[in-house]
Amino acid sequence: MINSDKIEKYDKSFRIVLYGTNKNGECIPEITAPEIANEMVDIYYQTKSEVWNKLKEELILGNISPIKLFFEYHNMSLKDIASRAGLSVSAVKKHFTIKGFMKINIKTLQRYAVIFDISIGDFFQFLHIKDKRSIDVKGYNNRLIQDITISSKG
Repeated sequence: MINSDKIEKYDKSFRIVLYGTNKNGECIPEITAPEIANEMVDIYYQTKSEVWNKLKEELILGNISPIKLFFEYHNMSLKDIASRAGLSVSAVKKHFTIKGFMKINIKTLQRYAVIFDISIGDFFQFLHIKDKRSIDVKGYNNRLIQDITISSKG
């Protein structure tokens, strides 16, 4: 998983698209920016960063598996992840432990990678980006292969 020491900030690029009708009855998009207080968004990103760090520590200690880390981080339900992965709830629960995770095959890892929108390699490594670097990540073959380019800015 690619991590940065910098905590994400709200860049005001989020837009809401609602559809209405004009005088002729034609469907037209109405694009608006949400009314969100910047400090609320900053608190959200700070909280997500703290949750990530806590889960990562639990993973490193061997208390949870990478599947459990991403499951908790994304606030998913067991039924949801089991249905998306095409597995039983009990199978998913087994994958929450390191012992169960070590028995997962590549096909099942690919299913989880798609669900969590990550590369399969992200289950096995953390890549930290520090200083003024930019990163470009491209995934291929249903997230089985990952091409990472790290460049200096300036």
